[in-house]
Amino acid sequence: MSAFSRHMVKSAALTPAVCCCCCCWAGACSAAWPPPLPNSMLESPWPMVLPMATEPAVAAIWAIMPGAWPAGALRRRRPRAGRGPATAPKQIGSSAATTKPAPKQITASAPAPPAPANLPSQNTLRSRLILASVRHEKARQARVEKRLAPPDPAATPELSDEERQVAHLKTMLDYRESIKKKGILLPPIELPLLDHAIPYAVGFRARREYPSVAAAYAQFLKNMTNEGKNAFAMRHIAVSDSFPGVKLDRTRNWFSSLFHYARGIFQAQSLKSTSWVAPMRQEMLEQYIKLNTAVAQDSPRITALTMPPFRADAAALARARPAEHRYVWAFHREVTPTRILSLRAADGAFDKALPASGTRVGVQALVRFDTEQSVEIYDTHGRALHAPAPTAEAQPPPPPPTPLGSGSGKPPPVPVPAARRRVTEYLVLDKAMYELGAQWRFRARFVPAPGRTVAV
Repeated sequence: MSAFSRHMVKSAALTPAVCCCCCCWAGACSAAWPPPLPNSMLESPWPMVLPMATEPAVAAIWAIMPGAWPAGALRRRRPRAGRGPATAPKQIGSSAATTKPAPKQITASAPAPPAPANLPSQNTLRSRLILASVRHEKARQARVEKRLAPPDPAATPELSDEERQVAHLKTMLDYRESIKKKGILLPPIELPLLDHAIPYAVGFRARREYPSVAAAYAQFLKNMTNEGKNAFAMRHIAVSDSFPGVKLDRTRNWFSSLFHYARGIFQAQSLKSTSWVAPMRQEMLEQYIKLNTAVAQDSPRITALTMPPFRADAAALARARPAEHRYVWAFHREVTPTRILSLRAADGAFDKALPASGTRVGVQALVRFDTEQSVEIYDTHGRALHAPAPTAEAQPPPPPPTPLGSGSGKPPPVPVPAARRRVTEYLVLDKAMYELGAQWRFRARFVPAPGRTVAV
């Protein structure tokens, strides 16, 4: 502030008229200020001196007389954006009527929502990191909910039994591979029940069993598919050298082995004693006899001879007989030789080292047992409760001698042979050949379609 300005403030000798003269000369006074200055004041020496007074001096003079100047007298009014051009200042004494602006209409509106407390500003690094972590967590939760949500039946295509089994096997193999990478010892897996099928006759004699030629042709394709899968299973077992009781010649050249394997892999349903499956069929028949004996005696061996879901059926059959009765099951002969109808094979051990059994293969087979058997039932006193066999079949053995020291002196009751019955069953047997000392176990039971003739 200049010396002159300080002198003006301290002395306070200036009148409102002089202050008005100073501001009007400087151009800071509003055009609406009343009344106009007289010419005598404009001709005074003050306007010549006031240019030396700077704006701070004028502001100080206005500060000591707050009631003498209107608000905004020290700045010119500028038009705001959107309100049109600025209007020319109106001079006092003009004939134009002064109109007051209409009061602004205040409309009731919904109150604004309160601002959230402790909301960080989005311009800081901390706030940006917080917002990024929140978005990441929301995206993660959305992925988890999408993975756990039940599949839409309309969007999920319906898979066949074979495709479901293949997908289930692939899931188990992927899981084993993930564990294997972590260095965990992998135990052998248990193969699921594979796609076995009973082949039905499609020839001229079975034409009445099908409603149309298309249905017969569809059954023919199923039979051919089953034979093709049998051949692939035979080749898989042969390459692994896993046929029990069969030693394949590894010294054959590729041309000789080609015809040798080609002739052998298509003999899954063969009944020849020289076929690769002949020892397997004999083992299956022995297991079938053991199973029926264990069921008749309600033996704990049922668990070792069966697998779910067939285990529940065998246990229920054993518990259905009265506990006070004694059952005797007998095998008499094979009506037709035991035959393999469907054969499947897959690897069940995936460790780097070969299992102790020397093979990684697991085998399943749908086998037809056509046998003649009988069941004898006795009560607690040894009396026969079953129908006796006809005279031609009844050839009871001689009664055993009375044991010494029995005291009663009565011979034990003579067994009464029961009538023989022909029983035909279609059972699935499973053998994990990659396990040392593995044996055939019964896995499931198949029932032929009514009105259909089995092809073999």
